[in-house]
Amino acid sequence: MDSSDQARGGRRGGMGHARHDGFEMLGEGLTLMAPYLVTVQQEAPGIDGANAMPWNRLFVVPPHEQRIPATVSLAEPRQALALEPGTITWLPSDARLHFRFPVGFRMIAWHFRLEWAPGVDAFAGVARMRQTRDATMSRELDALARRDADAAALARLRGLLLAALSSFIDEPLDALSRRLRTRQRYGKLLAAIDQQPRADLGVAEMAREIGLGREGFTRAFRRDVGLTPREYLRRALARHASQRLLAGESVTSVAEGLRFSSPFWFSRFFKARLGAAPSAFGSLARR
Repeated sequence: MDSSDQARGGRRGGMGHARHDGFEMLGEGLTLMAPYLVTVQQEAPGIDGANAMPWNRLFVVPPHEQRIPATVSLAEPRQALALEPGTITWLPSDARLHFRFPVGFRMIAWHFRLEWAPGVDAFAGVARMRQTRDATMSRELDALARRDADAAALARLRGLLLAALSSFIDEPLDALSRRLRTRQRYGKLLAAIDQQPRADLGVAEMAREIGLGREGFTRAFRRDVGLTPREYLRRALARHASQRLLAGESVTSVAEGLRFSSPFWFSRFFKARLGAAPSAFGSLARR
């Protein structure tokens, strides 16, 4: 295999064909989860407020003649971006963001997770907002999001969203491979947390699952996963709670299902994470 094959992550097979190991390793594992896609046609009095979400967000502003001064800003790290016509903006999950949407502002907002493998976020560790300008793609994304759904439109929309996200992913393949390998030792535990998180799950119980002491487990988990065990669990709880509330479950039902000691403590947790009470989450989420 020559150096160009190595750079592409490929290897020579028969008949002069180059196998692409990176695609074989990650192509089938790449998972796109999109809880919802909303269209925004801002009515009076507009929005000037803040929230946090347990998903990444993509704001797509279609190109049009009128330029309306909408903005999104991030307190830490300090950053502000103008949401101008033809822009596509990626926003990190779990970050408190401030929005200013004047009356008449129009866009689509997509809430999603993109994972290379279960629990392996394609945007892990990226804290700053990112933006690109692509009038053609933003126009087509807007048109597809607003038309009546059919199978062809949904397939095209999914493909375009993945293409748009590729502009914001810059992790080298070898770094991603190392990240995937280091997480293998936690596979069963992470799968359990990702699929059915429990608010009563303690760090000591997690450590026993891996066969380590509490302190050693906490250090190793933070080194390998990039988050403390508690923060990983809290993020999973926030995602599941948000999805269940959007599906119409009551606050009491969600609190019981996620094993919080009471609806009161669930509401405190939820408000601290997302900036609003769970009973108000529907209107908050659709910003």
